[in-house]
Amino acid sequence: MQDDAFPGRERAIELLNRFFDTIAVVHPYVGKSVLLREIDVIELRTGTWQSCSPSMQALLNIVFAYALATYEDGASEPFYRRALGLLDERGLYKPAVESLQALLLLASFQQNSQRAMESVTTLFRAVKAAYQIGVHSPSSYAKLGWRDQELRSALWFAVVHTDRYLVTRKAKDVSGANPLVFVMKTYWFWTWASVLDSRAARAHPSFRHDEVGCG
Repeated sequence: MQDDAFPGRERAIELLNRFFDTIAVVHPYVGKSVLLREIDVIELRTGTWQSCSPSMQALLNIVFAYALATYEDGASEPFYRRALGLLDERGLYKPAVESLQALLLLASFQQNSQRAMESVTTLFRAVKAAYQIGVHSPSSYAKLGWRDQELRSALWFAVVHTDRYLVTRKAKDVSGANPLVFVMKTYWFWTWASVLDSRAARAHPSFRHDEVGCG
């Protein structure tokens, strides 16, 4: 069996529980029950990744990678690489909600595994996907059920919060560098942060940024 193959229902649930026991508290935009149902569907159909959509594959793979990263054996890499491959430009041509969830987890994973520069590209794709899906605009999902509304709202603010977090990290990384270099390297971060914060404030004036965790 390949290292990134679907690990089977028992192992998948073990990894899922590990993720929600350790990591998920700072990523409230991922629901356990949905992933449990998807694992059951995969097991009942073929027992392989081909039984679910690419976006759900990406989400489950980065969840498994995060869970495995909490152990010491470093076995998370195959699942991380699979998620990364599924979240390229081609895979995000028509992003789903699961795509955005996976991108946010991927950016956090990269920040916490010495892949800070890669997380810049991932965040850019997350912002693009957020606008394509429409999570930045409450009116676009006003007719959905309350659970879907809350999920989309949480995803949007996770995008905003992750953006701000990466801006802060980037500022620390280049502190002491030539001021002009610092400005050139961080200009687009601050631009996005300003746009996202202002739109978020208009859409949800009562929301506090610390209500949604980031990696």
